[in-house]
Amino acid sequence: MNKRIEPELFGSTPDLDQVAQSKEPIAQSSKQAPSAPQNVPDTPAVKKSSNVFTWLGAISIIALAAGGYTLYQQNLATQAQLAASNQRIAELESALSATGEEMGESAGAIKAKVSALSKRTDELWTQMDKLWASAWRRNQSEIKQLKDQASDITKNQKTAQANVSSELKTLSQTILNSH
Repeated sequence: MNKRIEPELFGSTPDLDQVAQSKEPIAQSSKQAPSAPQNVPDTPAVKKSSNVFTWLGAISIIALAAGGYTLYQQNLATQAQLAASNQRIAELESALSATGEEMGESAGAIKAKVSALSKRTDELWTQMDKLWASAWRRNQSEIKQLKDQASDITKNQKTAQANVSSELKTLSQTILNSH
């Protein structure tokens, strides 16, 4: 018998021992006490391993549910943040559109306006200088007149003070002489 039986990982082919036992006459096996089959595992060990797998499966399902709930909460928070951001963007867009044409003008147009305003400012400064010079010349003649009036008033005041002083002396001597 050169028939060789190759072992299979998950096969249902019997082992050589099992084949030899099945060839023995049934009479011999009835004389001997029946022995427990060698390949049948104990039932408590099967129950323990199935309980462990059941618990591992339940824990895995609970962990997956908790992870899913956490991701759901994060998704809700992200959607709320996205909605707030969209609202803020809409507000900014409306503020930008409210400025109107000024935001739409090109840099060249703004430069032209600045140049025109600069020229106008220079012209206004020139006009202001002319007005200032004219006012200064006109005011110089008035200032000279006012200086002349002030010196005349000062001279008149000194003369009046001298007259009052001499009158006072005369009066005081008259009063002294009459006593």
